[in-house]
Amino acid sequence: MRRNLLLALFTLVLTLSNACAEASGQGAKSSVEADIRALNDQVAQMQVRHDVAMASRLLADEYIFIQADGQVTNKAQNVAVIGSADFVCDSLTTSNVAVRVYGETAIVTGLASMKATYKGQDVGGEFRYTDVWVKRRGAWRNVTSQATLLHR
Repeated sequence: MRRNLLLALFTLVLTLSNACAEASGQGAKSSVEADIRALNDQVAQMQVRHDVAMASRLLADEYIFIQADGQVTNKAQNVAVIGSADFVCDSLTTSNVAVRVYGETAIVTGLASMKATYKGQDVGGEFRYTDVWVKRRGAWRNVTSQATLLHR
Protein backbone atom coordinates (compact mmCIF):
# COMPACT_ATOMS: atom_id res chain seq x y z
CA MET A 1 0.00 0.00 0.00
CA ARG A 2 2.73 2.43 0.98
CA ARG A 3 4.64 1.58 -2.20
CA ASN A 4 1.53 2.34 -4.35
CA LEU A 5 1.07 5.65 -2.53
CA LEU A 6 4.71 6.63 -3.17
CA LEU A 7 4.39 5.63 -6.82
CA ALA A 8 1.19 7.70 -7.15
CA LEU A 9 2.89 10.72 -5.51
CA PHE A 10 5.94 10.35 -7.74
CA THR A 11 3.70 10.18 -10.83
CA LEU A 12 1.78 13.28 -9.68
CA VAL A 13 5.00 15.24 -9.08
CA LEU A 14 6.38 14.20 -12.47
CA THR A 15 3.12 15.16 -14.22
CA LEU A 16 3.01 18.56 -12.48
CA SER A 17 6.67 19.15 -13.28
CA ASN A 18 6.10 18.43 -16.97
CA ALA A 19 3.00 20.65 -17.03
CA CYS A 20 4.95 23.52 -15.46
CA ALA A 21 7.79 23.08 -17.94
CA GLU A 22 5.34 23.14 -20.85
CA ALA A 23 3.58 26.22 -19.47
CA SER A 24 6.94 27.93 -18.97
CA GLY A 25 7.88 27.18 -22.58
CA GLN A 26 4.55 28.56 -23.78
CA GLY A 27 5.12 31.69 -21.73
CA ALA A 28 8.54 32.18 -23.30
CA LYS A 29 7.10 31.60 -26.76
CA SER A 30 4.28 34.08 -26.07
CA SER A 31 6.84 36.63 -24.88
CA VAL A 32 8.91 36.21 -28.05
CA GLU A 33 5.78 36.47 -30.17
CA ALA A 34 4.83 39.70 -28.39
CA ASP A 35 8.35 41.07 -28.98
CA ILE A 36 8.17 40.23 -32.69
CA ARG A 37 4.71 41.80 -33.01
CA ALA A 38 6.09 44.98 -31.41
CA LEU A 39 8.99 44.97 -33.91
CA ASN A 40 6.49 44.51 -36.74
CA ASP A 41 4.71 47.67 -35.56
CA GLN A 42 8.02 49.53 -35.27
CA VAL A 43 8.97 48.65 -38.85
CA ALA A 44 5.67 50.10 -40.06
CA GLN A 45 6.12 53.28 -38.05
CA MET A 46 9.78 53.80 -39.01
CA GLN A 47 8.67 54.28 -42.60
CA VAL A 48 6.01 56.85 -41.73
CA ARG A 49 8.47 58.74 -39.48
CA HIS A 50 11.50 58.44 -41.82
CA ASP A 51 13.34 56.87 -38.88
CA VAL A 52 16.72 56.02 -40.40
CA ALA A 53 18.27 55.18 -37.03
CA MET A 54 15.59 52.58 -36.33
CA ALA A 55 15.90 51.13 -39.83
CA SER A 56 19.68 50.87 -39.42
CA ARG A 57 19.23 49.10 -36.09
CA LEU A 58 16.42 46.68 -37.05
CA LEU A 59 17.63 45.63 -40.51
CA ALA A 60 20.47 43.11 -40.54
CA ASP A 61 23.56 44.04 -42.54
CA GLU A 62 22.71 41.33 -45.08
CA TYR A 63 19.03 42.40 -45.28
CA ILE A 64 17.34 41.73 -48.62
CA PHE A 65 13.91 43.01 -49.67
CA ILE A 66 12.09 41.37 -52.58
CA GLN A 67 9.75 44.16 -53.57
CA ALA A 68 6.27 43.83 -55.04
CA ASP A 69 7.58 44.63 -58.52
CA GLY A 70 10.28 41.94 -58.29
CA GLN A 71 13.21 44.26 -57.59
CA VAL A 72 15.67 43.13 -54.96
CA THR A 73 17.15 45.78 -52.68
CA ASN A 74 19.57 45.65 -49.77
CA LYS A 75 19.81 47.35 -46.39
CA ALA A 76 21.69 50.43 -47.61
CA GLN A 77 19.18 51.02 -50.41
CA ASN A 78 16.20 50.64 -48.08
CA VAL A 79 17.65 52.89 -45.39
CA ALA A 80 18.39 55.51 -48.07
CA VAL A 81 14.78 55.43 -49.31
CA ILE A 82 13.38 55.69 -45.77
CA GLY A 83 15.52 58.77 -45.19
CA SER A 84 14.81 60.34 -48.57
CA ALA A 85 12.57 63.38 -48.97
CA ASP A 86 11.39 61.65 -52.18
CA PHE A 87 9.66 58.99 -50.07
CA VAL A 88 6.41 60.16 -48.48
CA CYS A 89 4.63 57.52 -46.42
CA ASP A 90 1.37 58.92 -45.06
CA SER A 91 0.35 55.66 -43.40
CA LEU A 92 1.32 52.02 -43.10
CA THR A 93 -0.83 49.61 -41.13
CA THR A 94 -0.74 45.85 -40.80
CA SER A 95 -3.46 43.31 -40.14
CA ASN A 96 -3.94 39.54 -40.07
CA VAL A 97 -0.43 39.29 -38.61
CA ALA A 98 0.78 35.79 -37.80
CA VAL A 99 4.04 35.07 -35.99
CA ARG A 100 5.73 31.69 -36.00
CA VAL A 101 8.80 31.21 -33.81
CA TYR A 102 11.44 28.56 -34.50
CA GLY A 103 14.07 28.99 -31.80
CA GLU A 104 16.16 32.02 -32.77
CA THR A 105 14.17 32.63 -35.97
CA ALA A 106 10.71 34.14 -36.35
CA ILE A 107 8.58 34.43 -39.47
CA VAL A 108 5.93 37.12 -39.72
CA THR A 109 3.18 37.08 -42.34
CA GLY A 110 0.39 39.56 -42.75
CA LEU A 111 -1.40 42.17 -44.80
CA ALA A 112 -0.11 45.73 -45.11
CA SER A 113 -2.01 48.77 -46.24
CA MET A 114 0.24 51.65 -47.28
CA LYS A 115 -0.41 55.15 -48.58
CA ALA A 116 2.88 56.36 -50.03
CA THR A 117 4.66 57.96 -52.95
CA TYR A 118 8.24 57.79 -54.12
CA LYS A 119 9.52 60.50 -56.45
CA GLY A 120 5.90 61.51 -57.00
CA GLN A 121 4.77 58.02 -58.06
CA ASP A 122 2.19 56.03 -56.10
CA VAL A 123 3.91 53.10 -54.38
CA GLY A 124 1.09 52.42 -51.93
CA GLY A 125 -1.52 49.74 -51.95
CA GLU A 126 -2.55 46.55 -50.23
CA PHE A 127 0.24 43.99 -49.85
CA ARG A 128 0.70 40.51 -48.47
CA TYR A 129 4.11 40.38 -46.81
CA THR A 130 6.59 38.07 -45.12
CA ASP A 131 9.41 39.14 -42.80
CA VAL A 132 12.09 36.84 -41.42
CA TRP A 133 13.68 37.82 -38.10
CA VAL A 134 16.79 36.23 -36.54
CA LYS A 135 17.98 36.75 -32.99
CA ARG A 136 21.69 37.57 -32.74
CA ARG A 137 23.62 38.57 -29.63
CA GLY A 138 20.33 39.07 -27.80
CA ALA A 139 18.68 41.32 -30.41
CA TRP A 140 16.19 40.55 -33.19
CA ARG A 141 17.17 41.64 -36.72
CA ASN A 142 15.08 41.54 -39.88
CA VAL A 143 17.10 39.56 -42.45
CA THR A 144 14.67 39.44 -45.35
CA SER A 145 11.29 40.75 -46.44
CA GLN A 146 9.00 40.08 -49.37
CA ALA A 147 5.88 41.94 -50.48
CA THR A 148 3.21 40.99 -53.01
CA LEU A 149 0.89 43.68 -54.33
CA LEU A 150 -2.77 42.75 -53.99
CA HIS A 151 -4.46 46.07 -54.88
CA ARG A 152 -3.30 49.52 -55.82
